[in-house]
Amino acid sequence: MYERGSNGFFGPLSDNTMGKPNALTDMIRVFIHFGVDHQVLFNVTIGVVQMLIGIGILWPRATKVALGASVLWGAGVWVIGEAIGGVIFPQASMLTGAPGAALIYCILAIVLWPDSEDRHLSDNDPPSAAKRSLGSRSWLVDGRWAYVAWAAVWCSSALLELERSNWSPNSLSAQLSYEARGEPWPLAGLDRLAGHASRGIGIPLAGAMLAAELLVGWWVLRPATRHLALTTGIVISILYWIIGQNLGGILTGQATDPNLGPLMVIFALALLVLRGSGPAGTSAADSAHVAQLPDTADPSGSRSDHTPSTGAGQFSPLASKPG
Repeated sequence: MYERGSNGFFGPLSDNTMGKPNALTDMIRVFIHFGVDHQVLFNVTIGVVQMLIGIGILWPRATKVALGASVLWGAGVWVIGEAIGGVIFPQASMLTGAPGAALIYCILAIVLWPDSEDRHLSDNDPPSAAKRSLGSRSWLVDGRWAYVAWAAVWCSSALLELERSNWSPNSLSAQLSYEARGEPWPLAGLDRLAGHASRGIGIPLAGAMLAAELLVGWWVLRPATRHLALTTGIVISILYWIIGQNLGGILTGQATDPNLGPLMVIFALALLVLRGSGPAGTSAADSAHVAQLPDTADPSGSRSDHTPSTGAGQFSPLASKPG
């Protein structure tokens, strides 16, 4: 990554300028032009910034700042480093990493964004640890839009499979064989084997990938098929990560991130944890504990119930329904 030329930091980045020139490729060329003479500085700066973001997310006082920085940083990487996830190039596919790992970093940062700690507490509530733990929430814990974000990623990725260049008998075979370049022999051999096996059957395989990705996205919105959608998404993501994404290129010495597969697995695991929670993201154990707390009366003498609201009467695509 510290070498000059195609083997350095800007080597993989220059791949994003291939094809017909446009505003995006021109922007990437300008970035490469100004940065090629300062590769060491760029590498060190990028590493330090990303480490600080990770540490900040783990430090409660800096979580929001770090998540906000993650969104901004991920957006910049998605545009410059990944050329909008490669969706503007022919044969863009989730198999090879579209719509881009950096976009998923942005989505996960938003999904995990915490609300203010006291949002769900009244002024007369005692500062009990059990109740305050229910007051610190996020989109993921609330369970309102996390599944929608998952569905949007998978269904939009499925639409990429409709690209005309993906629908030819040997397009997938050629793509997999091309991915073998620069990889060590185990992965290169696996890519060539998959390319040979898919020769002549690219059209039905493209249709199968399209259908699978649509179902993984659509099924997660239905409680009855949610677990199946998430587990299927994990299997597909791991398969894509090994064959199409070559473990993110980490064995080539030029990788800058692990690519899309691991992020989708982490996303699915987080949603599987959410699936075991009660209404509005409150776990069954927390709900039962709060239900056992004594009621208190407000100054007017009216009875106050500490049981968390389930958001009745409000639209929620993730409301729990009988399976």
